[in-house]
Amino acid sequence: YSGTITWFEQSWSALYPSPGTACTERYPPVNDNLFAALSFKFLSDTTSILNSNVCGKCIRMWKDDKSVVVTIVDVMMRDNASPEDVDLATSAFTVFADEAVGVVRGVNWEFVDCVTGGTPSKPPQAQVTVDNVASASVTTAVPVFASVSSSVVPETNLFENSATSAMFSLSLSLAIAFFM
Repeated sequence: YSGTITWFEQSWSALYPSPGTACTERYPPVNDNLFAALSFKFLSDTTSILNSNVCGKCIRMWKDDKSVVVTIVDVMMRDNASPEDVDLATSAFTVFADEAVGVVRGVNWEFVDCVTGGTPSKPPQAQVTVDNVASASVTTAVPVFASVSSSVVPETNLFENSATSAMFSLSLSLAIAFFM
């Protein structure tokens, strides 16, 4: 995503108990001074950030050689904002410009893991190779940074031809790999 950033508060603690944030105190930022409000136009449910499943998620923002990770704790209700615009805590905003500037355009951002700041793990994806019709190999990346690899070579051919046997072996290997 790429949007315009503005700033709206110095610390998350200063927002509680009043006025609070749309995500409520159940979703505090990882760092009290590094938080954000997403545009309501970005939300899957524009009437509720809580229903949009983004509260407490983190985004990494960058422009040129500057970068910061912030936690989503609020919603920005500016009608003239684009869906990719983000309001930031002043500490996060000043990574890109002085507060007096007020607005910075063309800041890129993506959802990241709040602990590592890296791209969140994606669902396991299978990589399939078939050397010949009698054997198949399956490798899948498991989100805990391990990998599972298995080869299946049928000892007996219960099927009419080797292509059917290989497809059965491949299906069985995929099922085993994804459930390990």
